[in-house]
Amino acid sequence: MPKIIPDLKKKILDAARERIKAGEEIGFSMRSIAAECGISPGSIYNYHKDKVSLIAAVMMDDWGRTLEQMNLSARTAVSFAKGMEELRVTLQNFIGRYRKVWHTFDNGAGTVESQNSRHREMMAEIRKPVTALLGRFGKAEDERIAGLLGEMVLSAALHSDISPRELELLCGYIVKESKK
Repeated sequence: MPKIIPDLKKKILDAARERIKAGEEIGFSMRSIAAECGISPGSIYNYHKDKVSLIAAVMMDDWGRTLEQMNLSARTAVSFAKGMEELRVTLQNFIGRYRKVWHTFDNGAGTVESQNSRHREMMAEIRKPVTALLGRFGKAEDERIAGLLGEMVLSAALHSDISPRELELLCGYIVKESKK
C-alpha cells in the first residue's frame, strides 16, 4: 500500500526553498529533495517534471506571497509614499532571494519577447497594489500612471543606488499628497 504523506507538495516546495535559500539551486538534485521528504525519487516527478520546474514552482509560490504582502501594504500604509516604500522593500526582498537563480538561468531565459512578456505580466500584478494606494489616498484620477509608478517602484527595488528618500521625493513630485 502506498505511503500517504500529508501536504507532500508543500513539503517538496519547502525542501527546495531551503536549498535555494542556502544557495544550492544548482547543486541540489531531485533525488536529494526526495530523500529529505522521505519519498522515492519517482514520486517527486508526479509534481515536477525537472529541477527547473521545481525551482519555478518555488518562485511562483513566493511571488504569490509577495503579492499578498504588497496588497496588504497598499491597504494599511499611512501615506502614499510610505506605501510605495513598503512595496519597494517587499519587491527587494523577493528579488534578493532569487537574484542568483535568475543569473544562473539567464542564458536559457528565452527570447527578448518572452522576457518582455514576463515583465508585462509582472507589471500587471505590481500595478494592482499601486492602483489601490492611489485610490486609498484620494488619487484615483492618477490611476492612469499606475503602470509608470509600478515601474518606478520595481526599479527602486532592483537598483540599490536608488535610496528610499529618492523614491519618497519622486512619489511626492508625481502624486502630491495633501497635508493633514
